[in-house]
Amino acid sequence: MASVVMGMSVGSLLLVIVFIILLTYCVVGVLFNKAVIGGCGLELIPNSMFWMSLPGHIKDGVLFFAGLFCRSRAETTIYRQL
Repeated sequence: MASVVMGMSVGSLLLVIVFIILLTYCVVGVLFNKAVIGGCGLELIPNSMFWMSLPGHIKDGVLFFAGLFCRSRAETTIYRQL
């Protein structure tokens, strides 16, 4: 019973907090970019270049991680020697 607060589990409470923070980040970022920078369109999204490049970085990370297990033993030893 200690892990349940007002009918919500700890995990649910953490998810609600994360989504509130994310929503606040987006709203404040859009308002700031509109009012101070005077942006429009994609310029309104806070850190838009980061968010647009994120899927590519995730793909690179997954391919790198998968490559650690899919390489042959000879390729791994040659890589370690360099």
